[in-house]
Amino acid sequence: MGGASEARTTLAWRCPTIGVVSLSAALTVASSSAASGHWRPIASGFSQTAQSDAEKTVAAGIYSKEQAAAGKKLYSDICSSCHLENLSGDTMSPALVGEAFMSQWESKNLRAIYSRIISTMPTDAPGTLPEKTVVDIVAYLLEANGFPAGSAALETANDMNTIRVTRPK
Repeated sequence: MGGASEARTTLAWRCPTIGVVSLSAALTVASSSAASGHWRPIASGFSQTAQSDAEKTVAAGIYSKEQAAAGKKLYSDICSSCHLENLSGDTMSPALVGEAFMSQWESKNLRAIYSRIISTMPTDAPGTLPEKTVVDIVAYLLEANGFPAGSAALETANDMNTIRVTRPK
């Protein structure tokens, strides 16, 4: 990488396979990867977007009521046999609502919940659920845990990367 002024103006990098990478991670790989063309700097306007995205939480109405309703049906069909219809879990399956849910996920990004579901569920066929199905189930879990709906649905798993799980107010 060039001089210090270049490092100050480059706030983040985008990798086509993993998305936006923080400044510290970008600086670590920039000298070896930038020459290959695999990594490219993001436009200078990124700093304002990154700041507002970093501050977004699940309390910001990040899913729609319609999406949560679809997620509830999917949950009932796919998840409730283990996690129970009321999301309280049992001796083998964790609760997906209340204190147990919050203590597991608080302060993590929403993508962590999505990633756990998509890679481990259902237990008899892990990794077989489509992205949209899991995104809708996550919306339902948010609703069930008291987080408000908004006007727009979560569209993709990548939308969850910068949304932090916080306790409902």
